[in-house]
Amino acid sequence: MTPEEGVEYLIDLVGFERANAEAEVGWGIRAEPLYQAGYMLGGLQFYALRKELVDSGVMSEREFHDTILQRGRMPVEMVRLRLTGQGLARDYRTQWRFAGDPLTDLERMQ
Repeated sequence: MTPEEGVEYLIDLVGFERANAEAEVGWGIRAEPLYQAGYMLGGLQFYALRKELVDSGVMSEREFHDTILQRGRMPVEMVRLRLTGQGLARDYRTQWRFAGDPLTDLERMQ
């Protein structure tokens, strides 16, 4: 997709105003790849968290989004602990596997 196609996509399908679409596409072109990868990783984490809590019926779509927006910025795993009511011990070590078992996924790709 060319930059102009990206701008037109944001205008036609997302509803952006032209100036905002141009700014967003320009940012995407100038941003470092790891910065963009961070956004993608966060998106995948929130998608998995939504699947865990909304698709299973634990909370509604509205509750999920409102709660996340009210909590402020923090790592997605910490958001998950708060949404599920799990405590956080002083010696807590990350353990959430939002994308499945890495070894199983690796074996499946081979």
